[in-house]
Amino acid sequence: MLTCLYKKILLCVALLAPLPLIAAPYTKLVVFGDSLSDSGNLASLPTYSFLNKSPYQHGFTNGAMAVSYLAKFLGLPLKPSLHLDGTVNGNNFSVAGARAAGISGIDLNAQLAVFLQSQAGKARADTLYVIFLGGNDIRDMRDQPEKAAAALLNKATSNIQSALSQLATAGATHFLVVNSPDIGSIPETHALAAASKPNLVSYASQRTSLFNKKLAQTVAQIDKKKGVKIVLFDLLSFFKGLGNNGKAYNFNDTQQACYSSAGFKYYPACNNAKMNSFLFFDEIHPTQRVHERLGRALFSVVPEAN
Repeated sequence: MLTCLYKKILLCVALLAPLPLIAAPYTKLVVFGDSLSDSGNLASLPTYSFLNKSPYQHGFTNGAMAVSYLAKFLGLPLKPSLHLDGTVNGNNFSVAGARAAGISGIDLNAQLAVFLQSQAGKARADTLYVIFLGGNDIRDMRDQPEKAAAALLNKATSNIQSALSQLATAGATHFLVVNSPDIGSIPETHALAAASKPNLVSYASQRTSLFNKKLAQTVAQIDKKKGVKIVLFDLLSFFKGLGNNGKAYNFNDTQQACYSSAGFKYYPACNNAKMNSFLFFDEIHPTQRVHERLGRALFSVVPEAN
């Protein structure tokens, strides 16, 4: 059964309600994703060791990731797989910079291959599998001609569909899939638009919408064919809810970045003390407070195990 979180009332409950630590009906959590869920894999590489120093916390934010909060609320451990050196030591395979459509060693197909190899091709039915990426693919589509953007979109959603299918065939039955936030709303897109590409914001928002629509369709096909239980979480609406009601959630700035991951310095209006009053940690990524709220929202829609 496919469930989509599109109702604003449910979103508000997820944002506001305190959640107790509850023993999960699952015995394990496995995550595939990008910088919105990578809690240490990219940081394990010497080139990216800066992610292990303040204000970073082993990933592109100033604290724990949403999936780490999800794991906490489920009562399950979640550690970075550290698989980029050839060995698997954890259950979070996310890598910052990963694409669904990509073919490099950090992308979705590679993450999935490493996981399945580490499990002798089996995916346990008592595990919750999270697939949380797509934003980087949309950033790639952002300024591409229509035909090229459409090809990227189809490849990205097809690869997510394939990942779900492979996991289901290997034995997985419960999935949480997260769509993309509006790439037109991130500070990076606004900066690029202001510099030289005034139509970029609308292009990015349009292509986010197309990606999310296509993702919902492809996920539904897997749900129907495989008889698995999939929840598709609407991250786009989640971020819109925060952005449109920032004051209600004690966010003083919902548009500007606090820190520059390009220049490794705080923007003039922000500093470490003010960081969690900002929605955006840097030009692309949200702050720890957003991740915590998102973790609660994800927990509120986790599919029940059989």
